[in-house]
Amino acid sequence: MFLLDSDYKTFNDKAYVRLILKNDSKTETFYKDFEPYIWAVCDEREIESKIRVIGDITKEVQNKFLKIKTCSIEERYIFGNKVKAIRVIFNHPSDVPALRKEIEDVIDIYEYDIPFARRFLIDKGLIPATEYNFDIEKEGDISIVKDFKIIETQKINFRPLAFDIEVYCKAKPDPEKDPIIMIGISTNDFDRVITYKQVKADYIEVVENETVMIKKFLDLLKQYDPDIIYTYNGDTFDFPYISQRAKKLKINHPILNEIRIDNKGITENCKIPGMVHIDLYPLSKKLLSLNKYTLENVYLKFLGKEKSKLYLLEMDKYWDEGTQEGLLSIALYNKEDAIAAREIGEAIGQLEVELSRIVGQNIFDISRMASSNMVEYLLMKRAFEEETIVPNKPKGTEYLERSSTSYEGGFVLDPKKGLHEHIAVFDFRSLYPSIIIAHNIDPNTIGCDCCNNTSPEGINFCLNKKGFIPEILKELIQRRVQIKDKLKLTSDKTEKTIYQAQQWALKILANSFYGYMGYPRSRWYSKEAASSIASWGREYIHKAIKIAEDMGLEVLYGDTDSLFVGLRSEDLEKSKEYRNKVNSTLPDFMELEFQGYYRRGFFVSKKRYALIDKENIITTKGLEVVRRDWADIAKKTQEAVLKTILEGKGPEKAAEIVIKTTQDLVEGKIPVDDLVIYTQLTMPLNSYKQIGPHVIVAKRLKENGQDISVGSIISFVVRNGEGMVRDRSFDVEEFKKAGYKYDSDYYIDNQVLPAVMRILKGFGYTEENLKFTKHKQMTLGDFF
Repeated sequence: MFLLDSDYKTFNDKAYVRLILKNDSKTETFYKDFEPYIWAVCDEREIESKIRVIGDITKEVQNKFLKIKTCSIEERYIFGNKVKAIRVIFNHPSDVPALRKEIEDVIDIYEYDIPFARRFLIDKGLIPATEYNFDIEKEGDISIVKDFKIIETQKINFRPLAFDIEVYCKAKPDPEKDPIIMIGISTNDFDRVITYKQVKADYIEVVENETVMIKKFLDLLKQYDPDIIYTYNGDTFDFPYISQRAKKLKINHPILNEIRIDNKGITENCKIPGMVHIDLYPLSKKLLSLNKYTLENVYLKFLGKEKSKLYLLEMDKYWDEGTQEGLLSIALYNKEDAIAAREIGEAIGQLEVELSRIVGQNIFDISRMASSNMVEYLLMKRAFEEETIVPNKPKGTEYLERSSTSYEGGFVLDPKKGLHEHIAVFDFRSLYPSIIIAHNIDPNTIGCDCCNNTSPEGINFCLNKKGFIPEILKELIQRRVQIKDKLKLTSDKTEKTIYQAQQWALKILANSFYGYMGYPRSRWYSKEAASSIASWGREYIHKAIKIAEDMGLEVLYGDTDSLFVGLRSEDLEKSKEYRNKVNSTLPDFMELEFQGYYRRGFFVSKKRYALIDKENIITTKGLEVVRRDWADIAKKTQEAVLKTILEGKGPEKAAEIVIKTTQDLVEGKIPVDDLVIYTQLTMPLNSYKQIGPHVIVAKRLKENGQDISVGSIISFVVRNGEGMVRDRSFDVEEFKKAGYKYDSDYYIDNQVLPAVMRILKGFGYTEENLKFTKHKQMTLGDFF
């Protein structure tokens, strides 16, 4: 059996940790012998009297008499020092906030803000999604876990379900008046759409009305009982909307009683205990860099698959008309949404499972944690194992002080601009994690006189005192190396998926420690540690540059942990010799790796370059036109220019491509869809002082009844004619419907030329060289 989910419930004023276990089916069990506690640290000379005072604390809250259950004195470490501390045990987790405030005249209190159910997983070392033998006994009506023992296996099969709803609405969906018209469901066993208009297809189930449809969906959830539910924006839309429609329609169902919608924090999250809800929308934003995070875009980017697209106005029209063709279009779109969510979920989900296992917290929580939170829970887990008290988060003044200070980051060497051939690229393997390990960098190892381990910042770190953070990082990196070795050896598809997710999870965590120590809100914050890591990084890359120069190699560019070295030919032996020389100067656990050979490349400025390898695969950095406010015509033209130069056809040929594109624009040959510009609203419409095209278009859309708010993506095309650009900008559908002609000059001067000039300016071209003109015969002299 394995732990799928956990929280706590109260029986007779006592908190029982609820463990939802899974084997062939799910079992609700409880662990009763675990109590909430915090730590109080005081002057050890007063500890005996202080424990009596704390033990006698009482308080009346809402006509309820609260008191401390018991206290004990125990030895613990804090900030690297061994101390005597008071463990303060409470009767119930809800008593902690009120009673801790009554603890006075102590140095500080600790661990009062760790949620009870998460605290249980830390203290008991119970790892989610991992096989255990559980010793379970029946006590009355509930099952009690007495003990558990881990089984060494990682091959766990989850039962997934994804769903998506479609809503009939003329503007912003309003659950008070706008009905759900279809619910699409996708599992490994079936794909289904439930609706209540007569439409025929083998995957469609037609019921009497919306009420029956929602009940049918909830029945299906209960009967199928998935382990994981995938949605795309389910936290803020699908689950809340279903809940509110059910309330409006006076639907009663056991599942509705289980749905918990928490909107206390910055974002909402929706949970059904025992059915782990993973919202793929925020996860996609963390893992991918896209212009628009629509389900269609993520599906294409992540899995290379396409799905049908349907606009809101089309959906409403098809629903109103009620034709078989129109209703089938909605149903197919709904079904494909659910399928796409499940397939994306199964690709991303394994990563969240592995992160859950490493960090030791529930999959539901991990899927909503930032990397800094995951690092923190991993550190808390290790702190408990080493009998170390967890530091507090910074309070207001301390946080402001931390935020007001900064330090120098990584070193970036100015590139040697222009086109180069035979380029070897080297990376320091896990540079910052390796530096932390090699130099034992930890908040608790700062300042000693016994070692010669001083950073370029002048801060000394003790090598004789075991660092808390370096030890954890060392284990993570060693595990990743072992897993990557297994990944190379296995041919089993399932094992490959698991190993790939494991090494990805370990990489995410390892690379987050440097940022965590410099993050002002972290518990293990240390500006000295973070600045020293960065300074050692700068020192090592400078040394590597010097070795290359001494060998007669040309360093073309360097950035933080990477070096681009020019070779005279495809001399891989020279690359190996250089790598070995650098590595011979590095401390243990640090290594310079050969990342790859590129036959050609060019550098424009810092963090802006393009490379092509022997297989004609192009790698770019900083040159890509990726922002939303670049139309596809700019992106496509830039890609063609990049490819032409890197394939050795010369900048002259690339310039011809640009001129031809400007000619096609002037002659009206470019499709309107290639000219769409996307811009996100960053504030309420009435707050804009600078009124750009997207604001004007957004106001028109709002006047026409569309839901427009902060965060909305506005798409528009600029038509030709007189007047300001903003007054000639129109929503795509309106532009097409009116039959407008686009403004070719605008797209040439503000889209195509700025995109390609990022590249061609370095080869001596000006914008005027690259424009098509009807009455001018181009000559070679025009380019120079």
